[in-house]
Amino acid sequence: MNASRRLTLIRKYRAMWAEAAVILQQRGFSKAEAECYRDEVTMQALGMIKSSGAFTEGEFDKVFQCIKTITKADDLESQLEPPDARLRRQLLWSIGQEEKFPGYAGGISQDIYGRRDFEKLPTDDLMTLRRRIGNDKRGYHYSSRKSGADR
Repeated sequence: MNASRRLTLIRKYRAMWAEAAVILQQRGFSKAEAECYRDEVTMQALGMIKSSGAFTEGEFDKVFQCIKTITKADDLESQLEPPDARLRRQLLWSIGQEEKFPGYAGGISQDIYGRRDFEKLPTDDLMTLRRRIGNDKRGYHYSSRKSGADR
């Protein structure tokens, strides 16, 4: 994550937490109690207390989900979205942009994971697939293969 993206996420985190703190105070928390609750939210999301300056992009997503349980308590749909949903959407878009020809990503997925339908892979496997496609400068070896009819 570059510095600009980190700064954007930290600003979003601070704005979301400011909104959550106001809501907590309306529920009877003092300012100090609301500030202490921030550590509890981080602990819930990440399993440890960590400075927002040291969060990874995935950790920001997890913390944002927890903050939404405070700020959007009546919006169940936003709370139910898996924490890695945004990352998955970004990875799938990126894989689509990097595909050198139709069926290319499916072919690599078939070689690595034994399945062409890479959209259903776990997020970690999608990250690996994305890196593999991005690092392949020579077009891999799928240009001479059929698009999957023989598989």
